[in-house]
Amino acid sequence: MNLQEFTKAFEEIVMVEEGTVQLTTELSSLDDWDSLSRASLLSVFEESFQLKVEESIVRNAATFQDIIDIVKDKLES
Repeated sequence: MNLQEFTKAFEEIVMVEEGTVQLTTELSSLDDWDSLSRASLLSVFEESFQLKVEESIVRNAATFQDIIDIVKDKLES
């Protein structure tokens, strides 16, 4: 999975139009950024990257860049 594919998956999770989320997007500004979307994101981490991430790490992320930083080493160029 590359950055573009991951961004698209994230946009589907938080139910926004494709191209809406930028690296600087404040997660708190997304209406559907809640515990259910965080759980869905944790599933993406596990299924796509074989990466187990504590929910608290995702919960403490402030921007989409913070989310990218969690998986940046696993993203394909």
